[in-house]
Amino acid sequence: MQLVILDKTTKTFLGCIGLQNIKAKRPLLGLWIKESVWGRGYGREATLAVVCWAKKNLDYNEILYVVSEKNIARVKIAERIGVKMFKKNGSKNKKEKKLIYFIKK
Repeated sequence: MQLVILDKTTKTFLGCIGLQNIKAKRPLLGLWIKESVWGRGYGREATLAVVCWAKKNLDYNEILYVVSEKNIARVKIAERIGVKMFKKNGSKNKKEKKLIYFIKK
């Protein structure tokens, strides 16, 4: 499932958000916001909307949210919606750590 994020007033494209493997017990949340609107709460608002929709419409245990440790904005989204980090993992690129969050149903 892939959704476009638009400004409510101007309908300007702001980014996109989606859930992969929506029939799985652990779907994966993905998010991209254009840089010119970072820090305005669009990512948090879109994430909360998708999680709310998923709770009502999907049969899952938790949503997987994987974030680069260097992507402070995405880390803050997890913190602001009240999600605790499950673990820190290495990636194929050994310089980059991934933070893994589980958003419980």
